[in-house]
Amino acid sequence: MPEEQLNCFVRVVASVERVGNALGTLAFTWATVVLLGGYPTSITCVDFAYTTALFFLEAARMFCPNRSEYQLFFRTRGALRPFSWNRVIVVICLNNVGLFLPSTKSKELSVSILMLVAATLPFPGVHKLKGGPLRNAISLLSPLVVMKLNLTNFAMESLESDSRKKQLCGVRILYSLVNREPYDKQVLSKVTNSMKTVTTLIQMLGWTNQEDNQIRLLAAKITAELARGLQIVTIPGAMNSISSLLDNQNKQQIQELIIQKDSGGEENCWILKLWHQMTKKWSILEEEQWTETDVFLVLGLVTLERLATYDIVNCMEISRSMDLIPKITEFTSNNSERICVNETSQKILIDLSLKVLRRLASIGGETGITLRHKISEDPFLLGNLAEILEDSKSSQELRKLTIDILIKLAMDETTKREIGSIQVIVQMLMFAFTAQDDLPGAYSDCSMTMKAGQALSMLTLESADNCSAIMKEPGHRFFKDVARMLVHDNRYIHVAANVLQNLCKHSRVELGDSDLVELSSVLPEVLGQVMDAEGKELEVLVGLSSQICRVSPKSFSKALEQGQKEARFVEKLINGLNANMKPNPQFPGIRSVIVEQCIYMMELSSRYATYFRNHELMEALIRVEKTPSRAEKYRLFLGNTGLIEHRVNLSSLVERAKQLMAVHSTQQP
Repeated sequence: MPEEQLNCFVRVVASVERVGNALGTLAFTWATVVLLGGYPTSITCVDFAYTTALFFLEAARMFCPNRSEYQLFFRTRGALRPFSWNRVIVVICLNNVGLFLPSTKSKELSVSILMLVAATLPFPGVHKLKGGPLRNAISLLSPLVVMKLNLTNFAMESLESDSRKKQLCGVRILYSLVNREPYDKQVLSKVTNSMKTVTTLIQMLGWTNQEDNQIRLLAAKITAELARGLQIVTIPGAMNSISSLLDNQNKQQIQELIIQKDSGGEENCWILKLWHQMTKKWSILEEEQWTETDVFLVLGLVTLERLATYDIVNCMEISRSMDLIPKITEFTSNNSERICVNETSQKILIDLSLKVLRRLASIGGETGITLRHKISEDPFLLGNLAEILEDSKSSQELRKLTIDILIKLAMDETTKREIGSIQVIVQMLMFAFTAQDDLPGAYSDCSMTMKAGQALSMLTLESADNCSAIMKEPGHRFFKDVARMLVHDNRYIHVAANVLQNLCKHSRVELGDSDLVELSSVLPEVLGQVMDAEGKELEVLVGLSSQICRVSPKSFSKALEQGQKEARFVEKLINGLNANMKPNPQFPGIRSVIVEQCIYMMELSSRYATYFRNHELMEALIRVEKTPSRAEKYRLFLGNTGLIEHRVNLSSLVERAKQLMAVHSTQQP
């Protein structure tokens, strides 16, 4: 009908008019704020094109018959007058910002903070202003530019206030910024470089009064983020403050964490409610299923793990703390009643405490030796680790962490013997290393098998007691299973060779006929691997072949004769000796095992002495004598620190080899 068509036409015209008004307002804002603000050089080609189009569009409105709208925009201030709702919003915002500002500050500061918040926080539709001309214009108009103040600076200055309310405000702002991209890295860098702010945050960790819990919690979360790049050696009392997070004082009553509301005047409650609704998307504390004590425990462990990972100097500070390591080891317990937490919290605390202990136990140098000694001093730790390995509910990750810790602690001779005396640990490691094919669950993982083998290798290294404990395990097929791993699974050939070498060396009496048969069956594979091995692999495989030669000499001689490998094998040994005149921390004992292999072969038959003489073994031995190294005293290194010395030093082995060469030379016709 005509009326409907007319109504439709009116609606279209009205819509076009409104769009025109909006574009005109945008053009006016751009011209006055950007161009008159002194930022024409910041406009890109695209911005200039849009601006030109908007200007011409608005200029065309001069020829519109409706002059009132044109006059409203260009000849009056009507376009700049806020609507009634705008007034309400401005009043609400200013009132709430005023809650966090000193009463002595000027009104311009309130306006400036609102402008700064609008240009900084990721409000919808405003995030594109970052770094643009409009942001520059806002900065020019803001008195905060003269004060060099932004949200980060404002928060950092608030932390230094004597008012708990202002400190809470500052720590809230910092926590919000460090958890929002793209501000997190910039804010973290700025806070880390401010020693005063970092010191204040860490001191807040020691505030144990109930009314300070919210400040303490947020400070702990910020510190956990800072710990990735923080050195605490220059902060007085830092370790004591961090250690206080691990205190579990309220063991009888653990209450759910309740975020305390702001204690402003009652007359402002409706304003605060509206403000919280407006800022819901960037709330500071998300809902977390944690009790108050659990949160502090977790944050304390996370902070320690990150500090230890970042810098060894932090590890030195941890080692100097008297009660910190005992607190950490306490959380490895599977007994939730002992530390008074629920089952879910207990699993996470065990995981975090194991990560911290693994990192601390992995440190090299004197600091690492001190840390491993302090960790192993805890009378409950090894029992807790045994429970984790034995518990069917333990995750694969927890077992891996536990085995890693056992490997590092076993570098100490005393601790190694203590670990080997715990039958549960030895049984679970043997089971994990050899039963991987039959386990669909926690142990059916290549990395788990490898770690278990490394732990057994470390426990049996220069330890006759531990080797005997393994061989005497009732109903064991361990030796047979490990020997077969050399042939059937190349992934574990080197770690299996290490374990077999140690067992042959220290448990010769316990080896039965079936064990010797297994060694004879895998010997050709070992000799073949030696021919192609270098470096660490050569050290491990020659070490095993030398022990097989010692415990089963006939099998060794037969294997070399059948493959006609005598000359090639001897040549490989001499070349390996000449190629490793300079010790390597990855395989420091390679010259020792090669010389030892030569000794066992010459003791076996004078025929091998002839091979060695023809390949100039004597000359190689003389070069070894001329290039001694203290590094070759040790079986392994952690960093630059040598651990576990050889029972027989290299010089004694060289002397014995030269004597055998001389004896066999005189026996020649």
